[in-house]
Amino acid sequence: MKIRYKKITRPTDIDLNIIMKSILIKLDEQGYTVTNQTQNYIEFIYNKWSFGLNIDVLGKIDGGKFEADFKNKTIALSFFLSPIFEIIASCITAIFGIIKHCNIFSCIIFIMIIFIFRITYIKIAANLMMRNLLNI
Repeated sequence: MKIRYKKITRPTDIDLNIIMKSILIKLDEQGYTVTNQTQNYIEFIYNKWSFGLNIDVLGKIDGGKFEADFKNKTIALSFFLSPIFEIIASCITAIFGIIKHCNIFSCIIFIMIIFIFRITYIKIAANLMMRNLLNI
């Protein structure tokens, strides 16, 4: 399940081949995994299911696709957010609340607040990512 966002498109005067190479380097530095790549686009994901404390997951895009339009000299970022973590956490909390007969449902509200924060912050993170990539 994915929540897709509106595509961010930016014009650039920099050679798009250089930008595409820079995208690969910066995605690797930020912990993203490139899943598919051609001359015109790069698809990537972020694995938030790794072990350990991973607080960076709140500021990361779950995945997306950079597309280079060589004709119009633009670079576009299509990105998405996956609510799977919040759905699983809410279900587990609800099950514990039903089994233990205690009021754990307030935790679900906290999980939803975090999800709303992620929804709004992902747009900011995507714009920052585009700005950083175009400032080579």
